[in-house]
Amino acid sequence: MRVTFVDVGQGDAALIDLPDGRLAMVDTGQGARHPARRELRHLLRARRRTAIDLLILTHAHPDHMGGLEALLDGFSIGEIWLNGQGLVETPPGLLETSVNRALSLETEIRFAPELCETPHEFGGARLQVLWPCPRYDPGLELNDNSVVLEVRLGDVRFLFTGDIESAAEARLVEMGRVRPADVLKVAHHGSRTSSANAFIAAARPRWAVVSSGAGNRYGHPAPQVLRRLRDAGARVWRTDLEGGLALQTDGTTLWAER
Repeated sequence: MRVTFVDVGQGDAALIDLPDGRLAMVDTGQGARHPARRELRHLLRARRRTAIDLLILTHAHPDHMGGLEALLDGFSIGEIWLNGQGLVETPPGLLETSVNRALSLETEIRFAPELCETPHEFGGARLQVLWPCPRYDPGLELNDNSVVLEVRLGDVRFLFTGDIESAAEARLVEMGRVRPADVLKVAHHGSRTSSANAFIAAARPRWAVVSSGAGNRYGHPAPQVLRRLRDAGARVWRTDLEGGLALQTDGTTLWAER
């Protein structure tokens, strides 16, 4: 299995080349005229991909789902997983338009209540939605209702955290849902409102990948977050400084692609 954390500037997008040849994707980066849209499409085409078998949209902020509309122009999408909050609580906009278009193209849409609790065997790996379960919490903002996903092959775990902040992190830790992860996609681009000590201690990542844009106006990643991750023994990778990262695993070992 190969997991590629794509440099999409200020946003998130990761490609998961699964053992049986299928492709999963977590978030899309920004859409419209953002350079990430072009770079992501170029990468997919360079890998001779015409289909995305599974797309997980962690939440309804544009830097995570804004590229969906452009992907629908050139790629078939088998399934989309999402929490549903952006369709219910936000004014009609890009997400609703894109999801309706995906439905018209016969993409299957699945929501958190259907996905929670039970691991899903997909493409030769095991995918488990850890949050928001059993459904999104209407008392929380979009960030804290981000889909949190564990992808496991053999003994190797990847943990994708969207933009969850301290409230969701605390609940996940309290419920015992955070297991040691070989690779952690650092929440909310390394914001100071995420990656609390208790969450990092539970995840114990070997690699911590921060997806953020060079010179972004939010100050991501926060120095204190980087310090906490490094103090926990993680190898921190920043897309704003080092570009994209591809990690491969056979289910036992994990290595960076050269």
